[in-house]
Amino acid sequence: MKTGLEGIKETNDNTQINNPSRKIFQGMSINIKNRDQKTGWCYKNGGRPAYGYQIIHLDRGTNSKGRPITKSIWELHPENAKRARMIIIDLYLNQEMSYKGIRDYLNEGNVPCPTGKPWTSPTIVEMLRDNRLEQYAGIAYWNKENRHTIGRFNPKEEWIKVENAHPAIISPQELENLLYRKTRAQNNASTGKTTRSPYLFTGHNLEDQPMFVCAACGGNIIGYRSSSTNWKKYICGPSRYKGEAACPYKFMVNQEWLENTIVDVIDKRYSTPEQLNEITEQVHKDLNAVYKGYHDVLNNLSRVRTNLATQQQELMDIGKTGYHPDDIAKETTHLQININNLELKMKSLKSNPPRDLAHENNKIVRFSTKFSTTFNNASIPERRKLIRTFIKCLEMDPEKKEIRITLYPDSIVHSIGVGDFMKI
Repeated sequence: MKTGLEGIKETNDNTQINNPSRKIFQGMSINIKNRDQKTGWCYKNGGRPAYGYQIIHLDRGTNSKGRPITKSIWELHPENAKRARMIIIDLYLNQEMSYKGIRDYLNEGNVPCPTGKPWTSPTIVEMLRDNRLEQYAGIAYWNKENRHTIGRFNPKEEWIKVENAHPAIISPQELENLLYRKTRAQNNASTGKTTRSPYLFTGHNLEDQPMFVCAACGGNIIGYRSSSTNWKKYICGPSRYKGEAACPYKFMVNQEWLENTIVDVIDKRYSTPEQLNEITEQVHKDLNAVYKGYHDVLNNLSRVRTNLATQQQELMDIGKTGYHPDDIAKETTHLQININNLELKMKSLKSNPPRDLAHENNKIVRFSTKFSTTFNNASIPERRKLIRTFIKCLEMDPEKKEIRITLYPDSIVHSIGVGDFMKI
């Protein structure tokens, strides 16, 4: 009995398929469902395995042309499989750590990351996606992503799903508990929490960089309030949640005083339409640089996919003279790996795309009469946008007891002494 891509020849005897890419797709659709007689696991169609697995290449004889038949399956990686289970079950499910919490835990423990670099939150998010968790339960998918539109998924009814396709790292019951944990977390999440935060300097600036950081440790400055004493402060996040090991300076600054002071700085600095035009021009330049990097990745991905399609066509032309589909799949594997790497970057970019300028030029100029008047009449989301139009970032220096404000244009730095720093 012939299995895998060898079945294409019999299929072609009954159904004539003239599209080369369709031939390859159909062959891979058959391949993912076929099981290896010795190991019992389903064959893979190339691509990088999920963290915790490794690709094993199997020699399965020769085809009718005398060429070797090589198949691929997923097996557990001796070390990474244990680490993957620790992340998924111990940290995420049992301890209910956040993505950032897991990231910090792994980096502080020097746990190796698949990329060879420090762990990042997007890496954890990708690892804990619903269908990725199903992969860890031994389920294989094929035809998830649209072949014609990068980053877009096909309808689920078009996915090819195979149970028990490779060794499982988590059990079916653990998978159910994990999906419930994710659903519960999503239901409890407050949509747009950061954009509605009354702490105007939390989150990111127009260039998608941290808006307010600690000079001592580099961590983000966060909002901190006391309901009993009715005060609101800014404080170093690592110091607040991780203690002296992360940042030894346990200081905080009054929210109202800082925000009023910075509004006054903007009023004095940007008092004429000419100065406002200057800042707008600089912000546009910075944003254009961000967009350029974004489109460079898109263009690079497009070039690689074009290269893959060209080589597939060349291989299919050879295939008309007897080149076996198994060999075609093998030859395209290294190109598919390159595409997978670029798609990871693309997904990361698409989840956090470059942001548009908060206000058009003519609207910014209207603020020239008195910024504070416009600011005081605005809603909280509007205030956050207004601040980011003029302020590039802030840095709190607890050692010198000052806050350095970087303004547009030309990254002008303005320092203010903080007389009411409070020690926790």
